[in-house]
Amino acid sequence: MTSPGAVARYVTAQLPLEQVEQLALRTRPVRALVAGPVSYWVTRRGAAGVIGVSDRQVAYLTDANRLPYVVHSNGWRLYRRAQVEVIGNARRERYAPDGRPRLTVDRTVNAP
Repeated sequence: MTSPGAVARYVTAQLPLEQVEQLALRTRPVRALVAGPVSYWVTRRGAAGVIGVSDRQVAYLTDANRLPYVVHSNGWRLYRRAQVEVIGNARRERYAPDGRPRLTVDRTVNAP
């Protein structure tokens, strides 16, 4: 039997984010981790939707180490939603809705 003091020690313990993530990846089912529109983790399909590319492109970016991911205990790759949103926002700034690069204006002034 666990003593009340031991339980209180764990209830008030503060773990670093990395340890919390690893604990969740080892103990929670994938579907529980990616449930909801604002979940902490997203699957490859969810990452594709946030970034605005195909599932295949997300796999390519992952394989090329250009998109950070973690591996769940069952082998699925999961992506942190916040990181994927940053990449998606950068992509939307760089490309027009039709997929063509946006024109950029060089604002540097050449001194005579």
